[in-house]
Amino acid sequence: MKKAASLLLVIIAMAVFVPSAMAQQPANPTPAQGDQTGEMSPLAAAPQLYDRALNAFDSQNFERAILDISLYLLVNPTDNRAYLLRAISYVQSDDIDAAADDLTQAITLTAADREPDFAARLYFLRGSLYSETESFDAAIADYNQSIAIAPSADAYTSRGLVYFTTQDLDSALNDFDEAIALDATDPILFYYRAAVNAQMGNGAASAADYVEFFDLVGAERRPANDPLLSGEPEVFPLTAGTLWTIPFEGREGQLLSVLALGRPDSGVDPVLVLLDPNGEPLTADDDSADDPTGLGALLLGYPLPETGMYTLLVAGTLASQEGEALIGIELLDP
Repeated sequence: MKKAASLLLVIIAMAVFVPSAMAQQPANPTPAQGDQTGEMSPLAAAPQLYDRALNAFDSQNFERAILDISLYLLVNPTDNRAYLLRAISYVQSDDIDAAADDLTQAITLTAADREPDFAARLYFLRGSLYSETESFDAAIADYNQSIAIAPSADAYTSRGLVYFTTQDLDSALNDFDEAIALDATDPILFYYRAAVNAQMGNGAASAADYVEFFDLVGAERRPANDPLLSGEPEVFPLTAGTLWTIPFEGREGQLLSVLALGRPDSGVDPVLVLLDPNGEPLTADDDSADDPTGLGALLLGYPLPETGMYTLLVAGTLASQEGEALIGIELLDP
């Protein structure tokens, strides 16, 4: 997990929100100023401009969408949803500063007590833009506002990613816990929490979260042909949606080291999970290996708790390319 939030994710979050926030807008009343009574003003003027902007947006003609919604705003300067539509169009046009300015205007025009979900979403979206530009303090402030108005898994997740990026791991873990409490069906939340737990040295918790992630995404478990032997690494193809299950024999007290490594310049980024002989998660790793790719997974000197057949789960991370990974183990007697 290399970066808090990508611009692509911000665009997706915004685009998903467009239909519900915008679809009924053209002929609808315009919201009053946020510091006024909250009563709806008379019907919006020039609704055809709004319709045309929406059509241009749907056609990915963002320059035209910006032009039409700007004309619409000249005669409807208090329409908060129009500012949101233009902000999204600016994001799609890579004008992040203009998008943030429009979201600020939309926030100013939105009464949080009358439209809490919409107000919370505006703060969430502006926080995502601040996160993208690495204005992390501003991003956290906006996520705080969003959560205070209407808590959501999205806001907790995004704030958790910022905390992870800035290495405030305790806060990141708390936020992912909150996000999962609100939505335990979203696999990405377990993936993120697994990464935080791994960095905090919570091996068993990290492994359990990775297993939950694999289960929720429906990863296809692909058994290795034979148990892996100490000192005899093998090459495994890592493809999207495939989870290798690789057994090996171990004895109580032996020190286990595992390396999973993609070829240089391949972009293969493995994550590995160790299960005990009963199938219970023990520990996990992603990106700890000191290798030229910076993407290798490593367990070093892990003491095996009992004698039996252990299992390694190995898959590509979300950012991994498809390709081959070298996977090897070493077992040393104490």
